[in-house]
Amino acid sequence: MKLHLRSKLSRIILQASFYCLPALLWGQSAANSGQILGQVLDPSSAAVAGAEVSVRNQDTNYGRSAITDPAGRYIVPLVPLGPYEVTVKAAGFAPAAQEVFVTLGSSIPANFKLAMGAVSEEVQVSAEPLVIESTAASAKSVLTELQIRNLPSNGRQIEGLLVQTPGALIEPMCHGYSISGQKGIYSSINVDGGDYNSTFGCGLRGRSESAPAFSLEALSEFHIVRNVFSPEFGRSTGGLVNMSTKSGTNNIHGSAFFLGRDSSLAALDPFGREALSQIFQFGGSLGGPIVRDRTFFFLAPEMQKADKPVQVLYSALDNQNLRGMPGANALLAAAPEEEIMAVSDSLSSINRIDHEMNSNNSLFGRFDYTRTEANNNPGSNYQTTGPSIESITNRAASGQSILVNRNYTALGQMTSFLSPSMINEMRFQFARELRPRSTNGTGPEVTIWNAGELVGYYGPQASGLGFGNLGFSSSDNRIQLVNNFSAIHGGHSFKAGFDFSRITGAIVFNPGSNALYLFNSLDSFLARKPAQYQQFIGSGTVDMGMNLLAFYVQDEWRPFRGLTLTPGLRYEAQFNPDYLNPTAPQGRVSMATSIPDDTGMFAPRLGLAWDIGNDSRTVIRAGGGLFYASAHMGLMAQSILFNGGNPDLASRIVISNPNDLTEAFDATGRDLLTAPLNRLPVFSAEEINYFFGDLVSTDLTLRAPT
Repeated sequence: MKLHLRSKLSRIILQASFYCLPALLWGQSAANSGQILGQVLDPSSAAVAGAEVSVRNQDTNYGRSAITDPAGRYIVPLVPLGPYEVTVKAAGFAPAAQEVFVTLGSSIPANFKLAMGAVSEEVQVSAEPLVIESTAASAKSVLTELQIRNLPSNGRQIEGLLVQTPGALIEPMCHGYSISGQKGIYSSINVDGGDYNSTFGCGLRGRSESAPAFSLEALSEFHIVRNVFSPEFGRSTGGLVNMSTKSGTNNIHGSAFFLGRDSSLAALDPFGREALSQIFQFGGSLGGPIVRDRTFFFLAPEMQKADKPVQVLYSALDNQNLRGMPGANALLAAAPEEEIMAVSDSLSSINRIDHEMNSNNSLFGRFDYTRTEANNNPGSNYQTTGPSIESITNRAASGQSILVNRNYTALGQMTSFLSPSMINEMRFQFARELRPRSTNGTGPEVTIWNAGELVGYYGPQASGLGFGNLGFSSSDNRIQLVNNFSAIHGGHSFKAGFDFSRITGAIVFNPGSNALYLFNSLDSFLARKPAQYQQFIGSGTVDMGMNLLAFYVQDEWRPFRGLTLTPGLRYEAQFNPDYLNPTAPQGRVSMATSIPDDTGMFAPRLGLAWDIGNDSRTVIRAGGGLFYASAHMGLMAQSILFNGGNPDLASRIVISNPNDLTEAFDATGRDLLTAPLNRLPVFSAEEINYFFGDLVSTDLTLRAPT
């Protein structure tokens, strides 16, 4: 085997973009909030300094205020999502107000031109026309709660929202979230600012191809940033998927849904087969106050029950007119054709509490639980399960897979206003995912070909499993600590912070430990003369950990009206697990000396937004920078297992002479030529060590028994 490692495990991309688009599709300023900013002018367009600007959330009565600077500018950062009333009061001017809606990561403009007049208790609220965010340099797509609720999403899955946004799709290789043409493994996913990436797979944690992994009822916004995102965000060369969950308000609000489909209501497919037996999805949401204006709750449970009939059918027997022949009869006796039910069930609950401790400190916490189970899926992996698998298979019921995924996530965030111009935001998250994999059958996998055509398989799946389709058992823990500090001074909005993640994982990758028989004809199958016998040897077990560390500093500078510059710098480091001490040093490939850490990832970035007419209607945006993506833990696991130096972890035997195989089993007291075809023998670890010698390489050859 050959293993190629590079000292740089991360990929780098330089992005530059220029836009002049009249649409509300821009901005990136925070992981789970937005900001309101603007300028206050008098009737002659001169700046009004010292004006008091107040913002109030119309759902929760959450309020903040700011004072305009000598240029009449103000900014209210890190405000929760939702509808706001923005009110301005200044001595000698009539008060004025606007209604705005803050979306995820947005910079919402609210500019005022005050009329002369005395202070009055009556404030006229104006509804401003739809305008562009005029201060952000990045391109994004935002789906609001209204769109999430009404846009079609196949199976109520997150992937259905992703494909509704420009420049995003599900890539075929690992079913990751591809953004701007990048591989899905190089995108990053966050929920409420917390890392929600799968450790060993692509895409969302806890995902299943046939069941929802995160309830759409819990989503307030779905947000994709396609390029030039700010230094606050990293570990991606393609784009960001940011999601924000709903929170409770002063009013009790909720929803309920039920989706039911039954085979009696569904047409047969073009081949006359049932597309499904039944699928039921039901759930809802409930939110409201625990203490009005202070503490709120929200929860969203969801469940799915689904199954479909799958017919085990060896079509090659009909194609070659072999039914009734001895070999065909032997196959049907060992692994009969039958109908089984492919099942895909799920249960999830998203729970959140928001609490305003006092006027300067607020916090929220969220706990998620998701469990998906897909069983009776012949030859399945995590990408083809339940109702999404084929209605006809040539893999027998003894190859049924049982795939269970359990995901737990707890996140907490505290936001503190240290002064009117200084804010600190601290976030902590713990996540755990368990993905056991098992089968209902026992014994080896048997693959049968005849006349160059695959006839069928039976026995627990040993082939076709790999890191790309998560064909192994695994578990992982992710701990993340993030702190962001913001300060406002004049036309500058300064931000700095760090992001630390500790990821630990364990896998058991041993496909083929149950052995694999390959027969090239039905006659050789009947005679128990395999063309090849393979068996995985070793534990296949790896425990590993990695640390991800990032620091960043950025500024949003408005040197004059209509122009916003966003310079910044991000530094990232990835500290990787290393190879284990070799048990067979002579077998390790020469380049596999160590897995290097990646500590040289400096990422300067610069963005520009120019509001040409100072009316938030036509904006030119430009930006560029360096972007890095984290190396996947699955890559580390493969390097540790298959570098040739640890055959006790991963090695295999391959026997291509049926007479040698028969002789070896004879020496163990088992007669391969008379063994039941549904219980063909498999070597034990002791027998392998005896017949094949000590495990000293990853490919062992047969040694004649003594």
